[in-house]
Amino acid sequence: MRLADLEHALRNEEALHRLIEKRSGPLGQFLRWAAACETGGATTSLRLEHREDVDRCRTVLPLFHEPWWGVVVYSCFDSLLGTQAVDSYFWQPIPTTKAKEALSRLSLSVQGHRIQSGVRGAKLSLISACEKAQAIRSIMFTPSGTFEDRFAELMGLSISWWGRTTCYDALLRAGALSVTGQRYRPQSAHLLGSSGPSAGFAQLWGVKVTRSTADACERILKRWSEKWNYVATTLGVSWTGPAYDSGDFENALCIFQGKTRLTSGRPDRATFIETSQLGERATSEAQVPPPDEVPSLPASLPTPRPPQVVLDPCGHMPEKVRVAGKTQFVNFLRWWLAASRASTIGHVDAFGGRPCLLIDVGRFTIALNVDTKRAAVETFVRESSSDPERPWRVVRNRRGRINKVLSGPGPEILPGWCAYLTRPLSREEVI
Repeated sequence: MRLADLEHALRNEEALHRLIEKRSGPLGQFLRWAAACETGGATTSLRLEHREDVDRCRTVLPLFHEPWWGVVVYSCFDSLLGTQAVDSYFWQPIPTTKAKEALSRLSLSVQGHRIQSGVRGAKLSLISACEKAQAIRSIMFTPSGTFEDRFAELMGLSISWWGRTTCYDALLRAGALSVTGQRYRPQSAHLLGSSGPSAGFAQLWGVKVTRSTADACERILKRWSEKWNYVATTLGVSWTGPAYDSGDFENALCIFQGKTRLTSGRPDRATFIETSQLGERATSEAQVPPPDEVPSLPASLPTPRPPQVVLDPCGHMPEKVRVAGKTQFVNFLRWWLAASRASTIGHVDAFGGRPCLLIDVGRFTIALNVDTKRAAVETFVRESSSDPERPWRVVRNRRGRINKVLSGPGPEILPGWCAYLTRPLSREEVI
């Protein structure tokens, strides 16, 4: 099909209807597949706000001093493993020299499109982001302006190893998660300069996206959004819910063209779920460094959730979960911070003095109670990340029993930290 056909369809309603009929095969295929994905809810939805990377990014924000900086660090890796490996050093922007020194000691992983830049590129991008942190913050916190305005400014910063895709994804996450108190989203599908969305558009409409065709291609997508119900009805597709907008198209077209290649032109919901999950596992597992490669920072690697642990709907831990040793305990708490937004580690109910976690440390067993506050857990994890095996001091509780376990070797009491030995000691000591 020619560019002239698109332009004619944009000017003339009848020409648009004829074009839809002419492209009914691929358009109907896309709509049937998209409708099946939307019926699965947020887990399979193709809408922009339901992108899996947005959900992953959301889980790491509590690890950082400010949410916008969590988005930046995550975007350098597009990986939970990589982000969690550096959060204890980079919980806020740090000077370039310190950034280089910290990253020289870490083994990291990348995921998603960041695999193209590799671990070296991810490290260089984080160093550069620290150097330009204030400029990035200023762009994200701009009180006015569109997504596209912010995108142009962010591209203009020339952050190392942040090309079009990383800048786009970082702003998308920031806007979708409202990390600055504002929600903003793309007003176009950003077809020009993209590989996935532009390839998906060409499959559907038969026009290659170039500098000379990009404007018409973007406008035909907007026109499709306006005529969404008409197109679905004409092509015999049952659709529930609002139409896709340009931002949704950016995501859906990218996934569509990828799944079409993988499935010989037959994208369906089951294949979408299966192949996307397979891709997540493959990229994640392939990039995880073996434990013996990171002996100096064992707490930097996240601990997988134990099979018996399932958080309740509010994000609370079940009671009396057993944990072996201090390092596993620190990593387990790190996992909980990423997986939950609950204000206490367990469900307090009428009495908060019930054990949530039981930590075995040599001959001692320590109970971390359900009423332990999230803020205390965040402080404990941050202070323990560089040395998870550091000593803990045991002192008298308010009733005089020597069983209160402090969060470190000193006498300082961490507010909201409720840890106690299951058997009191005869004298205060460090364990």
